[in-house]
Amino acid sequence: MSRMLVDMAVYGQIIFGGTFDPVHLGHTGIAGEIAQTLGVTRIMLLPTAGNPLKHHAAATPAQRLDMLRLATAHEIFFEICDYELFRTPPTYTIDTVEYLTSAGRLTGHTGFIIGADSLNDLHHWRRVDELLTMVDLVIAVRPPEDLSSVWEKINSLKPRFGNESAERMKSNIVRTKLYDISSTEIRSRAAEGKSLAGL
Repeated sequence: MSRMLVDMAVYGQIIFGGTFDPVHLGHTGIAGEIAQTLGVTRIMLLPTAGNPLKHHAAATPAQRLDMLRLATAHEIFFEICDYELFRTPPTYTIDTVEYLTSAGRLTGHTGFIIGADSLNDLHHWRRVDELLTMVDLVIAVRPPEDLSSVWEKINSLKPRFGNESAERMKSNIVRTKLYDISSTEIRSRAAEGKSLAGL
């Protein structure tokens, strides 16, 4: 696990959003690794009502919230924010960050975890230029992805976001382990009555 450092930022918290349908050790493991790398002791898990760019959740909002609470009950650095769960979708990241800021839920500098694959859709995010002034994207890189391919992706974004934003993204690339677990697989195993132990 390593980080490419250009300008070390001190984070009050990092936000990790997702459908968590269901939450699994891949989610909590990646978030924990990134927090350790960045020296952060507060991870805000943000279950989404529905990602405008992805599928809708199979579990209800209340079920996903319960699963998150159970999965993190003994981890003191996890905090769950249910703000998006009970809003009428679509809910956009910029709306949530603005709300959390105005509500005093964010302290100091904020990192926002995304997978390297999400860089491909970044230009579609609502008011993304404003968002990038409020949070730093923390880019999780999992095998078989490598740093050179992620740098290429970021360089390709320079015409859209500029050199400064691109260099900030490069300073927050974090390598994580490959957790060979997916929410789709877990749902399939549960439907077939198979064990979910260790997931």
